[in-house]
Amino acid sequence: MSYPTALDIATGASGWFSGNKFGRNSSVGTAFTPVSRGGVYQMPKVGGARTLRVRAGNAADVYGGAGAWSVTVVGLDESGYEITETLRCNGAAAGLSGTKKFVRVYRAYVAESGTYATTGVFSHVGEIIVEDTTSFAIWISISATLMGRGQSQVSSFSVPFQFEIYILSATLSVEATKSATITLVKRDNILQTSAPYSAMRVQEEFVGVTGFVPLDFPVPLGPFRPLTDVGFMARVSAQTGDVSVSFNYAARRVA
Repeated sequence: MSYPTALDIATGASGWFSGNKFGRNSSVGTAFTPVSRGGVYQMPKVGGARTLRVRAGNAADVYGGAGAWSVTVVGLDESGYEITETLRCNGAAAGLSGTKKFVRVYRAYVAESGTYATTGVFSHVGEIIVEDTTSFAIWISISATLMGRGQSQVSSFSVPFQFEIYILSATLSVEATKSATITLVKRDNILQTSAPYSAMRVQEEFVGVTGFVPLDFPVPLGPFRPLTDVGFMARVSAQTGDVSVSFNYAARRVA
């Protein structure tokens, strides 16, 4: 088969399209943890699919208020198809539960706000946390530290049913006073319900990372097949450190 040029991917030619994932964890410790806000990337079995809601937060982040009114969540359902759901914020009280069940969540963003955002006033006031309505575990969050980011930061992805992806490039960033080991891992067949399970496997490992490191892969990494978890994890040599990772991918429908 022939593969498209970068311009083909950017313009959606031949059924290909591009995507970007970016994550940050400001408190990476000495054990490997996902590069995402709070170090969270929930990966339950199908039986652990959950409905979601917005956790109680800042009083201004409420439908009809000055902050965020609602948040859109993107992930996979129990069959591995990509789904989205928009959840209303409810200020200092938890929001109402959504109706869709998720087994993965890899993106969330503020969908509606009571504020016309500028460089000094943002679309939400406090941190926005999306939790499940069964155990109240955190599934994804949107940071408000120093600025309301309006968008989650998660450097993991779960490939939807009927698609595959190839990673084209990545950028690693570690605060200058720290050294980190950063790994790219994958796990196939995420809908398996009983052993033997597909293993989680390291695809790339970068040791002694400090500062800003751009990576362009001469041969794209992959393919990462349908229903595969893929993402970056990190650890620092001592105490805690601030780590961010972004990666660009090409995707196409395969069924």
